[in-house]
Amino acid sequence: MEEYYTNLRGLLVKNGTIKINYIDFPKDIHSRHFSSLNYIQILSNGEKYKKRWLIYCRDLDKVFCFYYKLFNIISCTSKLTNKGSNDRRNLSTKLKIHEYLVWHFICS
Repeated sequence: MEEYYTNLRGLLVKNGTIKINYIDFPKDIHSRHFSSLNYIQILSNGEKYKKRWLIYCRDLDKVFCFYYKLFNIISCTSKLTNKGSNDRRNLSTKLKIHEYLVWHFICS
């Protein structure tokens, strides 16, 4: 059974996540909302990088780190791991910080 989960995880990592690209994401009380632009990072040299690890859950209106959910990393304190984040005001900063966490490098 463990081999099945290992193969499934490998397949999910290889194929990546499904990106939800709604035009009208739900807004919070300050009229902020998730944007599909959060799926892309523009590097200092102008190159665009797809954040394959970022997933949006429409039922919870939160974002999560795909790799942390997939590998069940519970030792990290980042909200993108277990609870998800819906902090629209600070989301871009949280995403940048998350990408440099040690566990994120290990998982990805």
